[in-house]
Amino acid sequence: MRQEHIALIIVLLILIGLPAMALLARAGLFSPQPAPGERVIELTAAAPESGGWQPETVRMTAGEQVRFRIRGADVTHGFAIGHTDIPSVTIEPGKVTEFVFTPPQPGRYTFYCTVWCSPNHWRMRGTLEVTDGTQAATGNGASSRATPVPPLYQQLGLDIDAPHPAAHFPTSKPSAARGAALGLPLPADLSPVSSPDGEDGIGEGLRQLSPSTAFARLRADPAYGGLSDSQLWDLVALAWRESTTSARLAQGQAIYAANCAACHGQTGRGDGPGGRALRVAGPTGMGKGPANFTDASTMAGGSAAIYQGKILRGGMGTGMPYWGPILTDDQTWAVVDYLWTFLFDY
Repeated sequence: MRQEHIALIIVLLILIGLPAMALLARAGLFSPQPAPGERVIELTAAAPESGGWQPETVRMTAGEQVRFRIRGADVTHGFAIGHTDIPSVTIEPGKVTEFVFTPPQPGRYTFYCTVWCSPNHWRMRGTLEVTDGTQAATGNGASSRATPVPPLYQQLGLDIDAPHPAAHFPTSKPSAARGAALGLPLPADLSPVSSPDGEDGIGEGLRQLSPSTAFARLRADPAYGGLSDSQLWDLVALAWRESTTSARLAQGQAIYAANCAACHGQTGRGDGPGGRALRVAGPTGMGKGPANFTDASTMAGGSAAIYQGKILRGGMGTGMPYWGPILTDDQTWAVVDYLWTFLFDY
């Protein structure tokens, strides 16, 4: 009988204990043991005014398997690592979230919050320094042996902080479809070209032009002298649409929704919850706030190269964070391509 009692107790412990452990794990109060060879790194996610990421710098070795344990201290946060393909994870308040990460190569990576957590959300940045065991980490998620290529705005020597009002801008949203219906060829400098790797639809030349400049060139060309201003703007919209691809626009839209809409708004008017907070004067507000991408008088005056620079470096005095260490080159250009959809009807 005694053995039967012991067996019954063991069964009851299993039946009660396993569900309880599952509930604790789901609540982040119980963590499984790390696998052999895993190193555990504990992080705390708090609003920037309460300390932000703690610690802000994490050091690893390339190829090392690490189990991150991230505790939510106050509000909901998100965690992602720039220049990697790991999906973002959600950090809920009072819970611990775990995931395993193995850095692919030496470099300096930026980890960041993906959820609007406070008016100082833009400060939620941390550094992941990955070495090969013998050298210090350098660069933004790139091997220390790699030679970085300056971004286009630097190659062109553009002052991305200077105002760029449009000398010409549309009074209504131009349509690429109406432009195509005109049946007129675009001039060579407004036509899409192929990139060196053979990908069609990437207009390198257009990245250096503003829509305002493109409109002026069309207006000065006798071949288009019989067209109205509205028709010329439709041709400009067509040129910009043909300089990208549907896949790039979809990629840019997804990145914008995840990282930009909180401030700039889903419709690009700069009226997202974060954008409204940043316009508030005071220690937590920047006063100026995010750009309104639907304002044709300013949007049509900028070039893709200028907007690339603003994304990479951030907006001075606006509260916009830098994205250079987070987004890849392709991702940055995809976002820029998507921004034009607020000006043009594709």
